[in-house]
Amino acid sequence: MQSNQFFSLSQIIDRQPLTVSPSTPLSEAVRLMQDRGNSCRVSSSEDTAASNSSCVLIVEDNRLLGIFTERDLVKLIAREIDLTKMAVEQAMSKEVVALTYTGTEDIFAALNLLRSHRIRHLPIIDADNNLLGLTTVKNLRRKLQPVNMMKWRKVIEVMKTGVIYTDPEDSLRHVAQLMVEHKVSCVAICETVSESDTVKPLGIVTERDIVQFQNLDLDLEQPARDVMSSPLFLVSPDDTLWSIHQQMQQHRVRRLLVGGRQGELAGIVTQTSLLQVFDPSEMYGVIESLQQQVCQLELAQTKLLENRQVELETEIAERTAALRIANHQRKAIAELGQYALVTPNLPLILEKAVCLVADTLEVEYCKVLKLLPDDNLLLEAGVGWHDGLVGTAKLGIEQSSQAGYTLQQSQPVVVDDLRTETHFDGPPLLIDHQVISGISVIIADSGKPYGVLGTHTTQQRNFTTDDVNFLSAIANIIAQANERLQAETALKASEQKFDSILNSLNDIIWSADARTLKLTYINQAAEKIYGYPVAEFYRSENLWLEVIHPDDRDRVSEFPHIVVERGSCEMEYRILRPDGEIRWLLDRANLTRDESDRPLRIDGNSTDITERKQAEKLLEESQERFDLAVRGSRDGLWYWNVTTNEVFYAPRFKAMIGYTDAEMPNLLEAWSSKLHPEDREPVLTAVQHHLEDRTPYNVEYRLQTKQGDYSWFNARGQAIWNEDDEAIRMAGSITDISDRKRRESILKDIASGVTIPIGTNFFSSLVEYLSKTLKIDYAFIGELVFGVTSI
Repeated sequence: MQSNQFFSLSQIIDRQPLTVSPSTPLSEAVRLMQDRGNSCRVSSSEDTAASNSSCVLIVEDNRLLGIFTERDLVKLIAREIDLTKMAVEQAMSKEVVALTYTGTEDIFAALNLLRSHRIRHLPIIDADNNLLGLTTVKNLRRKLQPVNMMKWRKVIEVMKTGVIYTDPEDSLRHVAQLMVEHKVSCVAICETVSESDTVKPLGIVTERDIVQFQNLDLDLEQPARDVMSSPLFLVSPDDTLWSIHQQMQQHRVRRLLVGGRQGELAGIVTQTSLLQVFDPSEMYGVIESLQQQVCQLELAQTKLLENRQVELETEIAERTAALRIANHQRKAIAELGQYALVTPNLPLILEKAVCLVADTLEVEYCKVLKLLPDDNLLLEAGVGWHDGLVGTAKLGIEQSSQAGYTLQQSQPVVVDDLRTETHFDGPPLLIDHQVISGISVIIADSGKPYGVLGTHTTQQRNFTTDDVNFLSAIANIIAQANERLQAETALKASEQKFDSILNSLNDIIWSADARTLKLTYINQAAEKIYGYPVAEFYRSENLWLEVIHPDDRDRVSEFPHIVVERGSCEMEYRILRPDGEIRWLLDRANLTRDESDRPLRIDGNSTDITERKQAEKLLEESQERFDLAVRGSRDGLWYWNVTTNEVFYAPRFKAMIGYTDAEMPNLLEAWSSKLHPEDREPVLTAVQHHLEDRTPYNVEYRLQTKQGDYSWFNARGQAIWNEDDEAIRMAGSITDISDRKRRESILKDIASGVTIPIGTNFFSSLVEYLSKTLKIDYAFIGELVFGVTSI
């Protein structure tokens, strides 16, 4: 049998296994194993490296000396050996089962070694004992996943029934000793049900768990119940191996306990158990069977194709004969189709159609009946009819006529013999012309039919399906030509309307070829804004650039290229009119690409923004004046947008209470939080009354300064209301009145002093009080006598 690349051993070799030198401390090697694939770690990845963390290879100069596995570690723990004093070379297995790789081995060679030596790790070396890598049972299981085989096989076929188990109260060290004694990688933790004398599994402890407990320095004398893996994921003996494989992947475990109908321990299934379905001879047999099936399918498919080819050849021969008969009809259809495409007149197309039909079908008469708004039919075009009828003769659409019956049926009507026809009577037009056989089909139109196309002969004739299809094709061409002409008429009207709309706009609407930048459309607004006739822009391809202000020309010349590069762009620039006036334009443009994603067209509109620019300049000047006023004012100005709650405090406002502009945020709370507690409610109430009742806002209050003391201010403000009488903005100022308040306080104190009983030392006490309060060195009280002040 040919070697199958799918089973190449190279696909399952871990090229970077965990390796250490012989002198590495054993505890360090165990830690590396733990770090490489800690069973406590929750990870969604299942890479090869993580799966090979249950062993470490001892290597020196790339030569394989030994192997140390989790099972070796469990043996040491069971023997109560101190791991901290050992080197890894003292604990490693020196007689290593390895596979010498020459490049021709397949995965079954590795599978045979793993099964025959009952091992889970297989180093891969070359002929010189150089380490090439490592493969494991898990690697093999991942590679060998013939889903169908696993779906067919049951757990009971591969499970082991002699499961080693122990009591939940037994110590972990006892569990490790059981593993060594029975040479197993796990021990089930079970309890005995006395009523039924059965063993019920509660949990499981594995070699990996023992390694983890050792690294975590757990007490190995504690009962297994405290650290066992639970709850268990029991499986049934009747489960498929595929479902077991999926559960192992889902729960990231390598073994599952099998439970009976009553939940009793029935056995165990492991990853190694799953490999039993991958016997090399069986796998090769499956491959050979599949190859045979593929060959059989290929032969069957070839035979089927050969038979089908014969059928097709017969069918083609029959169709060829039919096509020869209809060839003349197809030529007529093509001729009318081409004529209809280049003819802008429907009556000419109808005349051409009736002549072609009569000549192709070799009949005496052909007609087009147009359905009129009054539900009559007009003989609009025809050949063979008596003189004077075409264009004047009218028929009713009652069902008694062939045309009326055709409209009622909404499908072609074939008359073999009008004399024996039972569905309708022959109308006078046909009887007068001694018509016997004929065909009539509907000419479609949007909404209701356009009319009926009919062909007739005075000879008894059995028209074929090809004849009916031919006449239907002619009717379709007439319908399409009518639809196209209507669409063209509507398009012209729409273009005129659209052009009229564009010409009524104040903005310039333009379009240019994206590759050549040649102008393809520009509306009349260009003449008003640019001052040049529209025709001049079509004659002079560079006029659009020549009218740009010299200072903006280089920048604007890049505008089309930016649009092509980015897909859209907008730019403001100046133009020079012929009269020397400078105007500002805002140009917006978008790129349109063709079906091959190549630049096709640039469409844009130019808006005259001269007035806006002038307004912006005035606004800028106004803002400058405002800024100067704010900086020059001794009062603290403020502004409040009531709708958005945005607030502005002038730098002078903040400085009056000791803050820099950056230190005090422009927030309403930055002001309200500094109000004196006694002033807060009256001030906020005054603001509310002003906003709701338009009561003048002129209040005095105290604000806490940065230094912590309070200063007195007089606040004035005015709001603006919208049409719904809702306040939208409010502005005002504050004036420092601390000195005035201090003087008022002094006067109050003086006034209160006057009210005390007058004594001999009253005036001297008053002078002393004034000098201290006003902080002056000299004070006196004079007496006015006969208009003269005496001191």
